[in-house]
Amino acid sequence: MSDNSEKDQGLLNEKALAEKQTLKYAKDLALTYQEEKARRKDLEAAHEKMRAVVDSMTDGMLAVDNAFTIIEANRVAGQFLKANPTDLLGANLFKIMDFPELKERLFRMKETSRSNDSVELKMPSPSRQALRISISTLSGNEGYVFVLHDITSEKRAANLKNEFLAILSHELRTPLNGILGFSELLSDDLAETLEEEHAEYLQMIMDSGNRMTNTVEELLKFVQLDSEEPESLDEKVLIDRVFEQLLPSLRAEGDQKGIALTLESKIESPAVPGSESMLKDLFHHIIENAVVFGEQGGRVFVQLEDKGEHYEISVADDGIGIPADQLEKVFDSFYQVEEYMTRTHEGLGLGLTLAKHIAELHGGSIRLESEPGRGTTCFVMLPKDMGDNNNEAQ
Repeated sequence: MSDNSEKDQGLLNEKALAEKQTLKYAKDLALTYQEEKARRKDLEAAHEKMRAVVDSMTDGMLAVDNAFTIIEANRVAGQFLKANPTDLLGANLFKIMDFPELKERLFRMKETSRSNDSVELKMPSPSRQALRISISTLSGNEGYVFVLHDITSEKRAANLKNEFLAILSHELRTPLNGILGFSELLSDDLAETLEEEHAEYLQMIMDSGNRMTNTVEELLKFVQLDSEEPESLDEKVLIDRVFEQLLPSLRAEGDQKGIALTLESKIESPAVPGSESMLKDLFHHIIENAVVFGEQGGRVFVQLEDKGEHYEISVADDGIGIPADQLEKVFDSFYQVEEYMTRTHEGLGLGLTLAKHIAELHGGSIRLESEPGRGTTCFVMLPKDMGDNNNEAQ
C-alpha cells in the first residue's frame, strides 16, 4: 500500500512538473509570438515609410532582379511608363522598356562588373519625354535599381540654344564672306598702288575676318555635334596618319612662339574605329590648345602608348597650367580659365568641349593633369580597332 502511494505521489509530481514546464513553454512561446509580431509590425511600418518616401520621389524608380523581372516600381515610374505601378510588378523590364541602348548598357555592366552607369532615352509617342536613367546594382548583386529623371525641359532648352547658335552662325557667315571677298579683291587690285600703312590696314581687316570665320566655324561644329546624329563611326582610322596630316600646320603655329612640337610612338599602324575627320578635330583642338597656352620657347610633347584594349594619346606642354579646382570646368561649353576682361588668348572656350564630346562618341575618354606654372598634360583614351591584325598581335 505504501509503495502504491509513493508511486502515485511520484506520478503526481511528474505531472505537476510537466504542467509547470508546459506552462513555461507556453509563456515563452507567447512571448516569442508577441516579440515576432512586434518585429513584423516594425518591419511593416518601416516598409510603409520607405514606400511613402519612394512614392514621394519626383523621379521614377524601378528595381529588377537578375532576370530583369520588375520587383519594385514607384508612382512616378508608372506615370513615365503609362502603367499602374502594381501592374508593373512581375513584368519583364525589356517588354516594358524595349530600348536597345538600355539592353546594351545593362549587359555591358554585367560583363564588366560595373556598379553604376547611365543612359539617355527618348520615350515613344505620344509623350516623347527625354529621360536620363541612372543604373545601380542592388546590394549583393541581386539585381538593379533604375532612377528615371525627366530631362525633357533641359533638352528643349539645349535645342533652343543650338538653334540660336546655328542661326547666329549662318547670319554671320554671309557678311563675313562679303568682307573677306572684297578685302581680297582690294588687296589684289590695289597691291601696287596702296601705301604701306593702308596695306597694313587692309591686312588687319582680312586677318580679323579670318579669325571671325574660324570662330563661326567652331560654333557650327559645336552645334552639329551637340544636336545632330553623329556621322558614321565605322571607319578604320590610323592615328599616325591623322598626326601626319595635322602636325605640319601645328608645328608652323608652334614655330611662331619658338615651341618645339615632337611626336613619339613605337606602335606600328595604330588603328581605332571611328570617324577620321572627327578625330582630326579632336587632336587639332588639344594640340593647338597646348601650343597656344605653352611657354614661349618651350615644347609640346605628343606620345602614343598601348594600354591593352585602348590606345592612350597624351599631349604635354610646359605652359601656364590650370588650377586643380578648374580641371573639370575647362570641358564646359564656353568656359575659359582666364577672366574675359584680362585674358590674353582668343577663342570661345569650345575646343576642349568638342574634344571631350568626340572622344566619348568614339567610346573613349579625356582627362587633364596640371599644375599651375608647370604645364598641363591631356590624356585621350580610345578603344582599339580589335578587328585589325596588328592590334591583335600587340
